[in-house]
Amino acid sequence: MTHGWTLKSALLLGLLAAASTLPAQAPPASAPLDPALIARVKQGIDADAARQIAMYKDIHQHPELGFMETRTAGIVATQLKALGFTVQTGIGKTGVVGILKNGDGPIVMYRADMDANAVEEASGFPYASKVRVTRADGTEVPVAHMCGHDAHVTWMLGMARSLVAQKDHWRGTLVLVAQPPTGTVVSSGGVLMAGTDQLDILFKGVGGHGSMPHLTRDPVIMAAYAVTMYQAIVSRVIEPQQTAVLTVGAIQAGIDNNVTPATALVLANLRWFDKAVREQLIAGIRSVSEGVARIYGMPEDQMPTITMKGGSTPLVNDMALSQRLTATLKTVFGEQ
Repeated sequence: MTHGWTLKSALLLGLLAAASTLPAQAPPASAPLDPALIARVKQGIDADAARQIAMYKDIHQHPELGFMETRTAGIVATQLKALGFTVQTGIGKTGVVGILKNGDGPIVMYRADMDANAVEEASGFPYASKVRVTRADGTEVPVAHMCGHDAHVTWMLGMARSLVAQKDHWRGTLVLVAQPPTGTVVSSGGVLMAGTDQLDILFKGVGGHGSMPHLTRDPVIMAAYAVTMYQAIVSRVIEPQQTAVLTVGAIQAGIDNNVTPATALVLANLRWFDKAVREQLIAGIRSVSEGVARIYGMPEDQMPTITMKGGSTPLVNDMALSQRLTATLKTVFGEQ
């Protein structure tokens, strides 16, 4: 929870500035906040610290993978309802949105991720995660909050309480879904984060016994060659001044030492800023995959299949709003 009260107070004050009692025409810069209000915000967060630390440790000990966050979503929904928010659950399966209307004024939305990672924790903390879950494909994986989303949820709920306590100092509608950064507050306009895609490439082959490789069409070999060739897509197809990342996170094939499986699955991730680059990456993966399959004798009706599992476009921040919030953030963090 390093920098906890400073981050929470800075982000809270940024929200207060965005939803300030100034006219709805959105002035070019935020009005200076009362030093007494800043002091009250910090005091209130300090007074709530013990409760938030306990909540953080509880969420940390009970991590949940994406679209499985039923317990965490329940915590969020319960606390926001208790604070007077109108709460809707089940958004995108496990998502929660809390809406607090406080008179006429701007609508401000703030986001917090809830999901953990399929990683085993080795921190040694007394509240370390020991959770393991079985995924839909039957594989068992460890689960831990290694990306800070336990803190995101805690900070969002802490700010919700603070904002309710300071309702007399802002007007508008607050929509909480929230994501503060760790150790740093960034108020930057324009393109800030890359777009991303998750995709699965399924190589089809002909399975058989390891003693008769000539009777098989080995999808493991196909996948292995394809993965090494994917790397040349970024280095030899994408324009050097463009930004692109192609990551292979897993290869899944077979269960026995002496049996060639019938299929091999490659799990990949893309990062990009330009839609044209995204299309080049996907087209390159398809071209490489099908080329390797043909080399190993697979017919045209047995080419690898690509499943797009989801993703998001690049994050583009509103320039005017970012500049407006920067003035308030500087009152807490300073120029640097």
